[in-house]
Amino acid sequence: MKIYVFTALDEAARSYLRQQLPADAEVSFRDGAPTDQPPAAFQAAEVLLGNPPAAWLTAGPLPQLRFWQLDSAGFERYQGVE
Repeated sequence: MKIYVFTALDEAARSYLRQQLPADAEVSFRDGAPTDQPPAAFQAAEVLLGNPPAAWLTAGPLPQLRFWQLDSAGFERYQGVE
């Protein structure tokens, strides 16, 4: 399982997340990466946590994505993204 975390997490939260996942899970964190282009780990993710820039969703298909958990209840900035 490939997981991309856009949400800012401190080291304690990252450690806790890793402990809860299967041993074969691959977790990538944003870590201040530029937001003008989506990283390869985002494009390969099966699970997405957080609110990435809407432009990342239009940069190319996300065929592996199975689950996306937003940080907030609102998703207005993603309306119109196809």
